[in-house]
Amino acid sequence: MPPPPPKKRTHHRSYVPPVSYPSTTRCKPTQTIRDAFLSYDEQWDILIAPNDGNKLTFFSVPWPQFPRPSSVEEINAQMIRKFLACSGISMKLIVRKALLRFHPDKIANLIANVEDEYKEDVSGGCVAVARCLNEIKSSL
Repeated sequence: MPPPPPKKRTHHRSYVPPVSYPSTTRCKPTQTIRDAFLSYDEQWDILIAPNDGNKLTFFSVPWPQFPRPSSVEEINAQMIRKFLACSGISMKLIVRKALLRFHPDKIANLIANVEDEYKEDVSGGCVAVARCLNEIKSSL
């Protein structure tokens, strides 16, 4: 009996699988997660630039989580850890950078540019992120 024919490749080298988080905190970033992280970084660069008078909302703050939270209650350390782990940067460095972004002194400037109806949510979200980041930092 002749050997079976070789299997055909089902996808090209540039194939990117759909987004799904692995069960561990280490992952191979998919294009979507990579794009989300790059977008997160770019949005922070825009936020620290001089403001053109536009007010922020809870939904326009770049939260370090994928998918983005729609409320303070959705912010959690596990999702933040997965998002940061998929950035491709050393976990210690990326957590440190995020902690600097969500430091209370830095956040005061951010909250000053938030619409009044969202200030409490943005402030609570920033506190929740800082708490989660400190939890992640202590586990490294």
